[in-house]
Parts: sequence; structure tokens; C-alpha cells
Amino acid sequence: MIAQFSPKQLREAFRRKKLPAVIDVREPWEFEKSHIEGAEHIPLRDFLKRILEKHPNHDEEVVVYCDSGVRSHLAAKLLRAFGYKNAFDLDGGLTGFKASGN
Repeated sequence: MIAQFSPKQLREAFRRKKLPAVIDVREPWEFEKSHIEGAEHIPLRDFLKRILEKHPNHDEEVVVYCDSGVRSHLAAKLLRAFGYKNAFDLDGGLTGFKASGN
């Protein structure tokens, strides 16, 4: 089972200015349309190559998201399989984050 990071936890991290790496794994057109402010964009199709280049520290806290949580769940599983101990899937994805309010 992949650990979940709740929208509330992410909002609290923003408030405290102690952010994990927040990565959007959706397609470019989806990211352009809407995304979490400050999120990094690494589409799922390029994920393994680019995550290892951009985030080589396997102890870093990483939160991945997509629209509803299907693609990001896969991305989080890949991170865990590659030894990222603090990889999380954003519970409910972007939709859940938006629904959680400010």
C-alpha cells in the first residue's frame, strides 16, 4: 500500500513553508490548464528518467499527484520501488486538493 499525503497536510506544509517536492505527473496540456502552485511538472511517460535526474536524494519527501490519483499512485509505487522512502500519493489528486478549499 502506498502512503497518502492528505490535501490538509499539503496545505499545512505550504503554510509552514516546509514543502516536500510536489510533482504533477499529468500530461502537459493538463498541467497548463490547472496545477498546484509551485508544483513541478514531470509527465508520467518521462517520470523515471526525469525523477532520477532532478531528485537524486532518495530520502527527500516527494508528493506526486494527477487529477484523481490513478497515475500518481503508479508514480508513487515506482518511487518506492526505486528506494524513495518518503514518497507519497496526494489523496484525491488535484480534484481532492481543490475540493479541500483554502
